[in-house]
Amino acid sequence: MGKNRSKHANSPNGVNKLGQALSTEAKFHLALGFFQNEKITDAKILLNEILLADSRHAESWFFSALIAEKEGSLLDAIRHLETALEIDPQNLKYLYTI
Repeated sequence: MGKNRSKHANSPNGVNKLGQALSTEAKFHLALGFFQNEKITDAKILLNEILLADSRHAESWFFSALIAEKEGSLLDAIRHLETALEIDPQNLKYLYTI
């Protein structure tokens, strides 16, 4: 059974099934791992799930901004980064990214 779970985690549908059972922070760390390993689609799916459940999760907005920038969507990147800054205006990482 463990084999099937990791096998499915590599596909967007598997990410959705796996992500439904995880806490917000666990989903975020999984999304971060996907982002760091250039699995951008999987990272986006999890980040979107997090933001649907908790629109004030600043780190998810921040990484959504980084993904939007990677994809060449600069207006979305700026909008996502501004949202992260509204939630956590003292976060230097967000300030220096602008």
